[in-house]
Amino acid sequence: MSRNLSEDRRLARDSLGRVTYFQEDEPQSSLGNLVVVFLALVASVVLCVTLFLVVRLLFPGGSPGDMPVFSPGTPSSAVSDPAATGAPTAFPVSGGARVSVDPMQGFIHTLVTVTGEGWWPGEPVFIFLRAPQDGDGPGFSYAAAMADDGGRFSTAFTFPNEVRWIGQEWAEVKGRGARSGQEATARFVLIAPTSTPTPLLPTDQPTQPPVATNLPTATPSPSPTPPPSPTPEPVITDWRGEYYGGLEPFGKPALVRNDPVVDFNWGLGSPAEGIPADGFSARWTRRLHFDEGAYRFAVSADDGVRLRIDGRLVLDQWHDSTQEAYSLDVELADGEHLLQIEYYENLGGARILFQWARVESPTPTATPTPTALPTAEPTIAPPGAWRGEFYDNILLAGRPVLIREDSVLNFDWGLGSPDPRVPADDFSARWTRSVEMAAGAYRFYLEADDGARLLIDGSLVIDAWPAFPGQVYMAELDLPAGVHLLEVQYYEVTLDARLRFWDEFVW
Repeated sequence: MSRNLSEDRRLARDSLGRVTYFQEDEPQSSLGNLVVVFLALVASVVLCVTLFLVVRLLFPGGSPGDMPVFSPGTPSSAVSDPAATGAPTAFPVSGGARVSVDPMQGFIHTLVTVTGEGWWPGEPVFIFLRAPQDGDGPGFSYAAAMADDGGRFSTAFTFPNEVRWIGQEWAEVKGRGARSGQEATARFVLIAPTSTPTPLLPTDQPTQPPVATNLPTATPSPSPTPPPSPTPEPVITDWRGEYYGGLEPFGKPALVRNDPVVDFNWGLGSPAEGIPADGFSARWTRRLHFDEGAYRFAVSADDGVRLRIDGRLVLDQWHDSTQEAYSLDVELADGEHLLQIEYYENLGGARILFQWARVESPTPTATPTPTALPTAEPTIAPPGAWRGEFYDNILLAGRPVLIREDSVLNFDWGLGSPDPRVPADDFSARWTRSVEMAAGAYRFYLEADDGARLLIDGSLVIDAWPAFPGQVYMAELDLPAGVHLLEVQYYEVTLDARLRFWDEFVW
């Protein structure tokens, strides 16, 4: 039995020896085609999901708009240097900004330094504080700084002594870019001041040696104890100072003394032995002769203060504060007048200063509400453009003790004085200058420690009276073409003394 080669190729034997014929050139069925297409689709879907996961791992938190874009002919592994190519500096993408605080924890009145990086070059960055109970609220601005060409900045502020921070465990320090809208946060842990009680050491009871028993004798009658002699009333020649161990000056004072002036800076300490460092109050009373005329009274206090003249309440700032300054003008008739100052200290630093001076005429006591400021072009001040007048009080009152010309307003006197004729603390100054400006929008900046104001053509533009140390206050104004009068007012109470003013043209 013989078969040709083609027949041998068309048959095969299975394991039982049975012969099966098959056709070599038989086409695949349509079902097989569908299976191949389905598998290809599944493979494509798996590949897309894999690529998506890889991209998310490489760019966490980014949106499609945040992914880098590579143009043809530019190697994707190299980043061009704008300084080398002359191209404009590329701003960092959203989410690249960071802030950090130093120290990371502290008390109220702690000086907190905030540093940042990854911000838009040259943009203002404002620093906000947000308490836990604020939720997602915007918080309150306490400082500002300008990012340098590398997107970095550094600024500082003193943690505020405000009621909203009492009992809080932490504060969120948030930086917000004025142009990019970027935000970054860091946490500052608040340490509550606690008093450490001194433990009482156990004492050994003395052992009485045995003594011989004597026969009972008549007990002598004890001598009557004389009553304690009353504390002599102090001689009051100036201010009668009455100090109390509570937040209201009521009841019998714990201490009465003569105070030559009402000018105290107790810091974190106490006014006297027996008076607590926190949670105390005081009252000062005095009769003084005034000639007929207008007088300016000024009080700077941390925390609350009231002023009465002849029993009439003329100043009521009975609330927690951080070294705020107040002033008012009062017309007085010729003769004696009764002055009474009430003060309380809650937590943190304790400071009060009271002064008065005669003025030509009374001025309104209400501070005009600052309006949104249009801006103006920066003007370079020639030497001697600013006329500076310095006073030995915080009222800008009386005759100046020093008059000089200043080319720019950029001073950091620290703990010192602007001049030997000016005291290092409790002084004020006024600078005036007439400038010819083109019509346009201008931006004005003011930074001060302790307080400053900016007036343009007699209108109040910036009112930082007092100012938060390290915070930059900004106003924008539209000014018509012509000569405009700029006036900067400043006062210093204690510790560091600093003032900066500058402006820029917007459009």
